[in-house]
Amino acid sequence: RIARVTNQDGEFLRFLADSGLRIGEAVTVEAHSTAAGCLRLAVAGQPVSIGLPAAGEILVTLDGPETAANRSMKSADNPAS
Repeated sequence: RIARVTNQDGEFLRFLADSGLRIGEAVTVEAHSTAAGCLRLAVAGQPVSIGLPAAGEILVTLDGPETAANRSMKSADNPAS
């Protein structure tokens, strides 16, 4: 679930809202491409594609055993993204 957005720029927040990426919304990462620099997400059953820099601005909580852990949607295997 989306817990927080670190980039508070109005245009960025409008992009997220228009894409269905709102605080509390459940998201699933369906595909990750470091080469293309993007993530494909499922939000309320709808596909959403965002760039890795934008994904790095979104903090999520994980459902399941790591629920308390806050994570960035930034790629863990590519910290420079």
